[in-house]
Amino acid sequence: MLGGLPDASNARGVSSPLSSRDRSIGVPRVSRARKADYRAVMDPEFTRLEDYRVRRMNMRVECGNCGHAGVLDGEKLWRWFVLHRWKSSLDQIGDHMRCSVCQRRPTGFTPTSDPPTRDFGPSDELGWKAVVRRLRAG
Repeated sequence: MLGGLPDASNARGVSSPLSSRDRSIGVPRVSRARKADYRAVMDPEFTRLEDYRVRRMNMRVECGNCGHAGVLDGEKLWRWFVLHRWKSSLDQIGDHMRCSVCQRRPTGFTPTSDPPTRDFGPSDELGWKAVVRRLRAG
């Protein structure tokens, strides 16, 4: 979700629109049209969520459908993806997010030093520990 909790329903079972040849050479599971969108808006220095965490930057996420945008805390987003064991490359994180306005997948991810405009996930260490317990139980 743009500016909200990433969509956990898509963690597994995503069908790939790519051919078996593309999958065998390591092409990410992103449609060809979306790959072009991601490459057009990605900063070459920021290719993984880890890059946002290390540089203490936040992520501006934009919906290509309705134009809605929000700023997410880069470190918190990185931790959310690590706990769920999701891949954190920018061409794959959109598979776990949805726009909070139109429910489509976001297409733009850019680094920003602006403060987060949307909050998601736990706000304290006890909350993060509860997430870990829930993920271990399920």
